[in-house]
Amino acid sequence: MRVKIPANAIVDAQGRPAEGDVELSYRSFNEPYEIIASGIPMHVSTPAGIGHMETAGMYELYASANGEQLSLAEGAIINLERPVEQRLGEGFVGWELNASTGDWQPSGQVSATPVSAVRSSAATEATSLYWQKLWDLEREKRPDTTLFEARRASARYCHLTPCDTAASGNSWIRKRDRFKRLAGVPEIRVVGYKGLYDADRIVFVVQVDNKNDKQFPDWRRVPHKAIWEYSGPESRAMFKRLYGRRHLFQDIHLHMKTGQEEGTLWLKENGEWLQLPVSAKWNRSSPLKVARWDRAMVLYAKALDKRKARFDGDVLRSANRYKREHADMPLTAWKHARRAMNESEQAMVLEPWREYAATRRPVNWEMGNANFAAVRNTFGLDGFGLYNIDRIMKMAEQQNVLASAVLPDGTPFQWVNAYAVLRDENSVITYWGNGTGTRDNLLVAPGKMKSLFLVDRDGKVARADVAPLNSKEPRVVLKAHPLDEPKSLDELRADADR
Repeated sequence: MRVKIPANAIVDAQGRPAEGDVELSYRSFNEPYEIIASGIPMHVSTPAGIGHMETAGMYELYASANGEQLSLAEGAIINLERPVEQRLGEGFVGWELNASTGDWQPSGQVSATPVSAVRSSAATEATSLYWQKLWDLEREKRPDTTLFEARRASARYCHLTPCDTAASGNSWIRKRDRFKRLAGVPEIRVVGYKGLYDADRIVFVVQVDNKNDKQFPDWRRVPHKAIWEYSGPESRAMFKRLYGRRHLFQDIHLHMKTGQEEGTLWLKENGEWLQLPVSAKWNRSSPLKVARWDRAMVLYAKALDKRKARFDGDVLRSANRYKREHADMPLTAWKHARRAMNESEQAMVLEPWREYAATRRPVNWEMGNANFAAVRNTFGLDGFGLYNIDRIMKMAEQQNVLASAVLPDGTPFQWVNAYAVLRDENSVITYWGNGTGTRDNLLVAPGKMKSLFLVDRDGKVARADVAPLNSKEPRVVLKAHPLDEPKSLDELRADADR
């Protein structure tokens, strides 16, 4: 994706052209599971009722300077140039999300520019896929094979994300801003506990930014708003200077054995681990709280081990996939293209195929800018915000189903929101439950339901079996399987395919 903004088109609150450094934030969402993970609504009110969107891409673009949100000058247009691709189908238009109401409104202009890009007019869908895959493989970066423990120990990582801890500038403000620009770097703070003041004690709580706390499923096992007392040698003033005030940490770890109230709280700041001797006695002030706390420490250790195992597994799978696909890139690209081959193409083995595809190679392949299809689609935006290229999805067959959701033990799963994905549709259907897990009315496409995720009031997620929704029965019972918080899109897809 190429973003083109006219000169002097970014303005401040007074309408004056922004001067100095401007920070642009950009995200794109191109398939259903990315949309589910984002939590962004994908429905719109129509005269016929609620319509669900089939997406050709969702884009979020904002500009800011010195913490101030900037806007686009009146009359200016931002052009998002998508990679060369097939022409969009009929009905796709631009939409903008109204942040205050959560409603989508028509906005933005979608246009297509023809591109002549191949050596031969005999190019096929399969040869385009072949060259596209080769292009991707040749330019794919080798994955980082550093495992969980090594990343946490290294000064070159903030949490699990590579970061430049040796960059110039000693002020905390500049360091903070540098790491905040890195996607995936959390924000953790030590804040004085206001419920207790004693000049001889240093009591505090730990705050993990809500946007990033899902990166610490182990820390979420620690009781909410746990209170800590510092038991180290530093004075109150020095503690604030070293750990409080404006310090921002990027990782956290607790070493505290079950049955004990003394332990060590580890905080990572700009690549360096700091050790705080702490006491958890304020969380163990009664027999009931002691039992609850000790149980939490057991769950914390298990969750940490589970996170480590999952992370290392993902790293190794990524490394193995890279090694496998890059061992013979033409072979990998040929296998990738087979799904689109016609009968004569499928009859070719690799070497004849390579000669055949060479006559259909993109014109500017050697120039490092391969083009693989007929048009370049451009999305013109008249401001910063969240935009979609969508059309209202039409279900070929619809059925209202009265559904109940039950957990493995037979109790209802009391969901309030649900997200469904259909087979062969790049869309997400949103449902609203009555909060009881019984007698919820769902409008479904029988035979096309691919996956369904249910969410209760506490944010707990369960995967529901969709076979009953595909059965055309008017009343069904859905088996709900609780899930741990998915930490990646691949994990979310895997959960959907179980």
